[in-house]
Amino acid sequence: ALITEDGRLWSWGSNSHGQLGHGIDAPATCEPRHVRSFDGIAGKRVVSVSLGGFHSAAIDESGAAFTWGENKKGQCGQG
Repeated sequence: ALITEDGRLWSWGSNSHGQLGHGIDAPATCEPRHVRSFDGIAGKRVVSVSLGGFHSAAIDESGAAFTWGENKKGQCGQG
């Protein structure tokens, strides 16, 4: 994954569990794709990202955390 200077998040690779942030049905990709979940939300510039094998997390400039991907054992912190 990469974060551009303007705070946009891009990801690529396997997406077997939705870990890329492009939706669970999006195919794997070798080319970077923009993670659009943060589009249109004022102040949602990504400043940090962490990638797991089946899930991912990002922090925006306000310090809010966002997680996505497999959450079968609560690893995304969403119950």
